[in-house]
Amino acid sequence: MASKNALKLDSEHVKKIREDYERKLNEMRAEFKKLQSVEREHRKMQARQAMEQQQLLKLRSELADMKKLKVELMQKIKEEAKKAKASELAHSKKVAGLEKETRKKDSLIKQLENKDRQREMFLKRTTEEISRLRQQNRQNRLPKSGRGLELTHSGTNLSATNRAARQAMPRTAAARARLQMGPSSGMTPFSAKAAKNKWLTIEKNICRRITQRQTVQKMEEELERRVNERHALIEEIQHLEQRFISTKDLSERDLIGEQIDGCQDKMGYLQDQISELQNTIASVDNDNAKDSNESDSESFGNVETILEECGSVAEAKYLLQRLLAFSLEQGFIAAKAKADHKESEARIQQLEQEAKINESLLSQVIEDKDIVGDVTQVLEAAQKNRSKYDSPSVVENGATNEGDAFGMETASTKNSTTLADKSSNPSFNLGEKARRRTATTDELLYPIKASRSLEEIREASDANLEGERTRSNSPVSAEADTECDSRPDSTCPPSTSHGHRKKIGRIIPYTARTATGQRDRTAASRLLVRSHTLDGHTRGVLSVSANDTTVITGSKDRLAKLWDLERGIERCTLGLHQNNVTCVRLIPNGHLALSVSMSTVRIWDVRTEKCVYVLHSSGLATEGDAVPPSPSRQNTVPVSETVINAAEPDPTGRLLFTTFCGDVRIWNLEKFAAIGRLTGAAHGPRSEVSCLAVIGDYIPRVFTGSRDHYVKMYNVEPLDQVVFEARVEFNPPHYDNVTAILPYGDALFTASKDTNIMRFSMHDMKRDHLELKAHDKWILDMCLLDAGRPILTTVCKGGAVKLWDFTNTRKLRLIEELNRAHDEAINSVAVTESSIVFTASNDTTVGLWHLSNEAR
Repeated sequence: MASKNALKLDSEHVKKIREDYERKLNEMRAEFKKLQSVEREHRKMQARQAMEQQQLLKLRSELADMKKLKVELMQKIKEEAKKAKASELAHSKKVAGLEKETRKKDSLIKQLENKDRQREMFLKRTTEEISRLRQQNRQNRLPKSGRGLELTHSGTNLSATNRAARQAMPRTAAARARLQMGPSSGMTPFSAKAAKNKWLTIEKNICRRITQRQTVQKMEEELERRVNERHALIEEIQHLEQRFISTKDLSERDLIGEQIDGCQDKMGYLQDQISELQNTIASVDNDNAKDSNESDSESFGNVETILEECGSVAEAKYLLQRLLAFSLEQGFIAAKAKADHKESEARIQQLEQEAKINESLLSQVIEDKDIVGDVTQVLEAAQKNRSKYDSPSVVENGATNEGDAFGMETASTKNSTTLADKSSNPSFNLGEKARRRTATTDELLYPIKASRSLEEIREASDANLEGERTRSNSPVSAEADTECDSRPDSTCPPSTSHGHRKKIGRIIPYTARTATGQRDRTAASRLLVRSHTLDGHTRGVLSVSANDTTVITGSKDRLAKLWDLERGIERCTLGLHQNNVTCVRLIPNGHLALSVSMSTVRIWDVRTEKCVYVLHSSGLATEGDAVPPSPSRQNTVPVSETVINAAEPDPTGRLLFTTFCGDVRIWNLEKFAAIGRLTGAAHGPRSEVSCLAVIGDYIPRVFTGSRDHYVKMYNVEPLDQVVFEARVEFNPPHYDNVTAILPYGDALFTASKDTNIMRFSMHDMKRDHLELKAHDKWILDMCLLDAGRPILTTVCKGGAVKLWDFTNTRKLRLIEELNRAHDEAINSVAVTESSIVFTASNDTTVGLWHLSNEAR
């Protein structure tokens, strides 16, 4: 028994030891596995560290290369700057030398002219002296009996001054005594011919002195200007000498020394000019002194001597009468010139004040680009305050066409404050609300003229009130009001934060009216008829895109709006953008839309009405609405970003093309990533791509128009390629910025700000036709309208729409012209497959047009 118990104890002890050993072995295995996993992680970390070290070394080497390249570029820049300075200095020296030679030649010409003038004066004096001596000799031969001749008083056109007339009076007492003596005192008898010759001599002498004084005055002014130039040149030389002393760079010292030498040469030239002017002035003064000191026999032309030699009272009276008439005439001319001068100064001062006021106002408009919104807010508040006191209820835009599909509105008519048919009748602008239009710079600077009387406005208001009562009782309006109330989030969006104003969108029936306010009976006979107005923006509408069910619009009020054509309402408002929404598009074959503002393209899902992606001009793409709404406009773009001028999807909706500077970026809308670009769309680095057009399902063909007047074509054939170059450049170019491109079949139509339309053939890539002055103002957009035959539709800055036929001949034949389709510029035009045309205008509205029944 004892042995059995011992064996049992041994077996239990062995079992216990085995269990303990197995437990420890399992623990060691687990620890070994952990060590192995840690070792694997350690190896991975070591490999990653090695890769990072290699990448770091590569980046360091690239950084060192870039630093070297930077140093080389800086050295090249310095060398180029030195060369430019040296060439500029040499050019300035050359110009200074040429100027010096020119001045020397001018001074020589002046000296020769002075000598010639002095020679002529000497000959003239000699001739006059000879004629005087002959006349005296002839008078001595005549008998001393007096001849009674009548005095003739003829006017003269020569100029003189009052001072010269006073100087012409006799100065000595003897001369005055001789004037007081009569014929009985032994004086010479009066001769009319001699008196007339004396007066002509006095007049010529006075004119000569006036000319000399004017010449001296001009020379003194020129001398003062030269002295001021010399003072400025002395200061410049002193400044250059100080720079020369403070500069240690030898090359820069050489340049400064050359500049000092040039200034000293110019100083010598100025000194020569000053000395020459001083000598000329002194010589003129000496000539005057000699003339005044000459004797009677040698200076017959001296005024004082002639007056002292007056031999009779009749002759003295004759000369005094001539002097009086001459003084009165010249005084009248001087007074008139003085009055004209004062009037001109007052006019100049007034124009300067007006220019300062206009400049300050324009600077305020430029600094605060949202000032128009502030002004419209003030005007709207004033309109609301007036409406409280004027009438308890104001009418809404009315229409009598109840059976039309678009005769619905998205808001009730209880609180509306607008007049009917303002967009169609320009005479209703007086009662127009401020939020219905965008104020221009002229409207901000100058008052607006009322074009209608109060009686006409009162009659129009009564007529609109009757139409409104009729329309408000219709079931269509009630349905639209109910539908608007049921969609508070999209159809009737509340005002956004930070005080940004939103306007409730409406699709309003439109009635064409004449200039007198009457209904236009001839509108139905036109090929294109406007039936409705999309009213929902507070500023000008810049872009529009549409299909048979949906319309999207972009405006200067930083909003994009979706419109439902089937229900005739505004569907939703897409976000608050950074600045103007310059381009909107509905992407084909999907539920996406895009809006362009500044350097970003927002991709919207029209089903959820949310932004799904934001594409940047630099090629980056962020998911969701990564750009937060801002209460104020963002007028600057981030670093490495540029403004996007145009964006176009391809017909399949898989690719998107956006502009950046002079190139075009290609996006894959399935991955929302940049996959390539089109290079060289613009000729110069300062030019930009202004418009795009895309055709082709499998191999897209992209047409680009740039601000340097050229149009190019790209074939995006292999999608694995990254960079594409232009296949064709269409020549000749336009004369101004290309604004619209429209390919159709084997033809390509291009329009520009030069108001011309060009048609190119896609076979030989040459121009087939040039339509000069197709519009009076800039052509802003084009589209093709299907009316049994393709019709080219163009819009311009003047608010006109023109329809062209191009199917019969290569030339464009004008079919119809709507001069006042909108009151302001039409920025964009779009057409649907059912031939409905939309025109986006600066008058804050979008016009809806359709073909007339006769055209269909």
